[in-house]
Amino acid sequence: MNWSKMNHLKTFHAFHGSRLENFHSIMHFGLQQHFNKNSLFGQGIYLSSELGICLMYSPYSVGWGGSCIGSELSVVALCSIVDDPDQVKCQEDTDYFFISGENKGRALAKDSLGGEVPHKYYVVQNSVLVKVEYLLVYTRHKVTPSQHVIRPNCRSMLLHWILRNKFICFIIGYGFLLFFIGLSGNVTFQRYFRYCTNKLYEMLGVHIQNTF
Repeated sequence: MNWSKMNHLKTFHAFHGSRLENFHSIMHFGLQQHFNKNSLFGQGIYLSSELGICLMYSPYSVGWGGSCIGSELSVVALCSIVDDPDQVKCQEDTDYFFISGENKGRALAKDSLGGEVPHKYYVVQNSVLVKVEYLLVYTRHKVTPSQHVIRPNCRSMLLHWILRNKFICFIIGYGFLLFFIGLSGNVTFQRYFRYCTNKLYEMLGVHIQNTF
């Protein structure tokens, strides 16, 4: 459905709450009714006119640690919905619907297990009738400018990798230690090492006599 050609249709707004990791798919593919695991009042996309209700379905989750707004985030989508009486299930005595006798069965989906859709809830049974307009992002801990983490450079990324792979680093370090211990008993290596050391000190203006 082309939303640019739907100016003549009645629409309204509602909120949708979901876990933080789900919004990557939502931003790429939109809200899809077959991804919804909640089917108490029928299959579809569940939304609400109350922001507080949707916040319960959007728990704080850990995001990117370098974010300037904090690492623990909660996201709620503000959506536009096409008012389709057949595919948008809701109670009609809400802020958006004032006609109470025209569609008596609008609050009850055919596959509902829990009866009628509760007040302030909407169950949209066709994903093309929903469009995400805005994302409301909440953070648990506000980050001050002094606490803001600058985009990591190569040095910090290397340090992060070392901290996450301590065992591998230990094995590599142990291997290098054995390698240098083996070289320390090699006469050719000792001569080359002394030669390089003398050249280094000569470059620094310090000459040491070979005492060997």
